[in-house]
Amino acid sequence: MNAAQSSAGSASSSASTSSSSATSSSASTSGSTSGSSSTSSSASSSTSGSASAGSSATSSSSSASSATTLQRAQAAVRDAQSKQEAAQTAFNQASDDVDAKSTAVDTAQQAADQAGQKVNADQNAVKTAQQKVTDLQNASHTDVAALQQEVNRLQEKLQNNQQAVTDAQNKLTQAQTGLETAKQAVDRANDDLNKAQQDAQTAQDKLTADQKTAQNKQQAAQSAKEAMEQAKAKLDALKNGTASESDPVAQQAPAKVPVEFADAFAGFNPDAGSNDIATQNYAKQTLIDSNFDPDNMNSVSFGEYYDKNGNPVYQAEYKDNFQHNQVDQTTLINYDGNKLVLTDSQKQKLTSYVANIVNRIRQQVQAEPNGKKYSEGFLKVSSYATKLGEQLVDSAYNHGWDKAENAKINYSPHNEDGLKEAANQAGLNTDFVGENLSSGNNYQGTAILLHVPGQNTISMDAVKESLYITVMSMMFNDDHSSKPGFGGHTTAFLNDPQGNNAIKDTQYLAVSFNDNDGSIHFNFISDANATSEVKAKLAQGATTPGIDQQSSVSQDDINTAQQDYDQKKTASDKTEQDAEAASEVVENDQAEVKTASDAVATAQQKLDSAKKTAQTAQEAVTTKQQEVTDAQAKANATQDQVKEKKAALDAAGKSKDDQAKELQQAQKNLQAAKDTLTADQKAQQTKQQAAQTAQSALKKAKETLTAKKSALDNAKKELLSAQDQLNQLEGNKLKNSLAMQLFAQSSAKFAAAIPNKVTELAARVDQLKQKLEKDQTALKDSQNALATKKTELDAANAALAKTTSDTTIADLKAQLQKDQQQLAQDQTTLAKYQQAVKDDLAALARLQPETTGSQTTDQTIGETGENGSEKVTTQGQKVAGTTNVYRLTNGVASTVAFPVATANSSVAHQQAPSVVISHKAQSLLPQTGDSYNLAALLGLGLAGLAASFGLARKREN
Repeated sequence: MNAAQSSAGSASSSASTSSSSATSSSASTSGSTSGSSSTSSSASSSTSGSASAGSSATSSSSSASSATTLQRAQAAVRDAQSKQEAAQTAFNQASDDVDAKSTAVDTAQQAADQAGQKVNADQNAVKTAQQKVTDLQNASHTDVAALQQEVNRLQEKLQNNQQAVTDAQNKLTQAQTGLETAKQAVDRANDDLNKAQQDAQTAQDKLTADQKTAQNKQQAAQSAKEAMEQAKAKLDALKNGTASESDPVAQQAPAKVPVEFADAFAGFNPDAGSNDIATQNYAKQTLIDSNFDPDNMNSVSFGEYYDKNGNPVYQAEYKDNFQHNQVDQTTLINYDGNKLVLTDSQKQKLTSYVANIVNRIRQQVQAEPNGKKYSEGFLKVSSYATKLGEQLVDSAYNHGWDKAENAKINYSPHNEDGLKEAANQAGLNTDFVGENLSSGNNYQGTAILLHVPGQNTISMDAVKESLYITVMSMMFNDDHSSKPGFGGHTTAFLNDPQGNNAIKDTQYLAVSFNDNDGSIHFNFISDANATSEVKAKLAQGATTPGIDQQSSVSQDDINTAQQDYDQKKTASDKTEQDAEAASEVVENDQAEVKTASDAVATAQQKLDSAKKTAQTAQEAVTTKQQEVTDAQAKANATQDQVKEKKAALDAAGKSKDDQAKELQQAQKNLQAAKDTLTADQKAQQTKQQAAQTAQSALKKAKETLTAKKSALDNAKKELLSAQDQLNQLEGNKLKNSLAMQLFAQSSAKFAAAIPNKVTELAARVDQLKQKLEKDQTALKDSQNALATKKTELDAANAALAKTTSDTTIADLKAQLQKDQQQLAQDQTTLAKYQQAVKDDLAALARLQPETTGSQTTDQTIGETGENGSEKVTTQGQKVAGTTNVYRLTNGVASTVAFPVATANSSVAHQQAPSVVISHKAQSLLPQTGDSYNLAALLGLGLAGLAASFGLARKREN
């Protein structure tokens, strides 16, 4: 049954039920009226009864006319209902007819489609039979002998082609064998390469380990050698009488002079200023032994340091054996322009420092055989000698002397005459003042750089190191162009007796830093001809640095030093041998690494060659495979030709009678196929026409269904109109009924008795109405929110079922849990509002007085009765047995039952009629009774007030 049919059936059922109910109610009303009679035993009761009887007679006359109209309306309803049911039946039949004809259309169309498919198959069969006839008709009668010769030729060709296939296959097999051999060669070459690489790695690992061992042994040998050299230096110092534990200058600036100095110095020609090869080599080796770089004596680098206050200090760094002193490194000296700014104490210390170095060099030289031939005496220092030296320098160089210009003319920057004049003015009375001069910048391999950009201080340690380098450079790097060898500065420092300017008597050294251009002057002053006053000043506080500090050296000290040296030399020789052995191991390892590397290269070459051979073999296999394919294709083609010619030969060998018979049979088959096609085409047309007929019938049935639907709709409208008319009549009957009259009387009594109470209750009802409307609005909002959450929940469940890679199941489950929690909250809110509405309705029901006069009410309003209704009782009396009492609700029929009056009622023993009130009724009927039965009147009055104020309460399901 379709949707329209089901809907129509439902409407019919509803109408039928309503009609039955109306009829039943009418009968009940009539029965109740005819059964009402009573007599009174008192006079007052009789009077009252007479008035009541008069009212009944008037009412009965009016009721008779109304009953006739009501019966007609009820009959009209029944007639409309019958028409509606008939229209529904006709509609259902039309719908069933449409369904049946739709099925018939589908069946007919399916049969037509199958017939069409059969016709297509028949057409193909006719075409095939026709081709067979054509082929037989076109068959030629070829010469059998010629065909046999062609077959023989093709068979021979086929044999040759098959042999070619066999040959190609054999060659392919050979190529595949060669490829397999080449692959095996590649595998072996790979294995060889892997082994060679492993061997090379092993050799490299061994080399690395042995190199580390050799390095450690080299370091050990170097440490042992340095220990040996220190022991040797100590031994030499003890033997030469220069060692002194109390002389810090000797420790800071060693100034070692190797043995055989006198022999080497003999190769120096002072007049020519030249050195022989042996002398140059000796001087060079001396510098090397003192850790100098003979080829770079003039180079200097600067390191940046910080003093104790965090200020940057730039310090020159040289390659030498100078031992730095931490105290001197933190002692800073200022300079002004190119000159150092020294205190008198600092000047004296630096002069003593230089004299110490020079005296120890002289002592080592003079200790050798023939050493005194080249060095005589020692230098003394005193404070007056230092001041006198500054006086001489200032007089000779700071008043217009141009060193560079004099060097161009006289090949010397020295101002010999100026020094001599200044000395004589000072009371020295000498013909010559000896002098070594350092430029202070970069003169003959020395370096005292007094001005570093951004710095105006230099450490005492840097100045001392510069002076030490200057002395060592003038001693051993004084050959022409600052090369290793001896020169004029050497002879001056040694006080060579063979020179013209040697000092025979007491010698004083003055080191001056007051030259305006920053040059450093080493002046040698003799007191031989000095005045007694000057000689006394020079001698006052004079010392011989480097000589005065020496302590006595015992033979035991020398023996101990000798033993220490011998032990350290043995250890040094042993570590040197170990280092050499380790170096030999490293060399052997390097050879092994090279051999292994060569083996890797060779293995790689073999692998490359094997891969190339394998590639060539693979290409050969591919070629041979193609040749086999081509040969097989030729053989197959020839085979097809042989089959074709044999078939032709077989066909040619048949007799003409056989051919005629075959052609005749083919023609019969063709005709049979054509006949079948014709029959099937007719069947197809018939079935197609049947399908079209079914379509037409279906169209008519649908049109009929549409008409029946329209008739059904009209019948429904007529039924609804009849029902509305019946309801109106029932409402009018209700208004004119005895119940309404009684209600009017009771209302008047009620209004007269308690007008103030009614007004108060009306106000309270109005307040409850407003609160009820508010709660209903909140209830509606909560229901809407609940519906929305349910929709969201359904959507979440759907999303959970169709989740994609962009939304994980975990996310959807989390959202679902969140929505479910919100739904539970909304449901709680809904229950709260529902309870609030229920409480309001209960409060409304309780709005009735508990006592009136001397009567006590036991009436209950709002209690749920039988069948879900609300029952109303009076004191000690049920209302009309089990008859239900309803409040009016829009669109719902309400029934009011009248209870039996109480014993003291003025209408005692009189049964009030039961009345059926349709959904159009707008008020409740009161109970009958006297003025003392205010409980019942109050309940009915409240109901009437609620209706007049528009209050309604839905029945609770």
